[in-house]
Amino acid sequence: GNIYESMLTKGPTTAQIEHIISSYNEKQEQNINQFRLFPGIAEALAEIAESNKIFIITSNVASIVKAVLDRHGITCVEDILGAERDKSKANKITAIRSKYPQLPAFYVGDTEGDIIEGKLAGSKTLGVAWGWHGAERLSKTMPDHIVNSPEELAVLISSAPVVSLNCLSN
Repeated sequence: GNIYESMLTKGPTTAQIEHIISSYNEKQEQNINQFRLFPGIAEALAEIAESNKIFIITSNVASIVKAVLDRHGITCVEDILGAERDKSKANKITAIRSKYPQLPAFYVGDTEGDIIEGKLAGSKTLGVAWGWHGAERLSKTMPDHIVNSPEELAVLISSAPVVSLNCLSN
């Protein structure tokens, strides 16, 4: 599920979680030049963006994600909704969907929590087998589709309007 809610169930206080997240963000800033994109994702995003709107919804801080996108020359993302906007990905997905009610929305994720939150927000869910949890683990949450490559992702959604994506790796 949601990373912040999961952490709360393990015992830390909200203040302790905020300290953990702050420390994590500092480490991300220090190591930002080491972050790489999955092979083929930049090309897939460019293809998808030809006929779709792309948003990144993440538990990371938006400025870190933006810096990675900028370093890789990716300019096709409409907006990045990071942890500073809301701790719930489902809330962020719902906010974007409310701006574009006429468009179908897919939420692309690489964890069980991503799929759970995408479903909570009423989106079609796409699990990416090359990410954190892999196809077998993602299948437990029953996403609408599991894709095995960025190229397959682009083919699947390039003809349907998409309003939310989460495609970065760190």
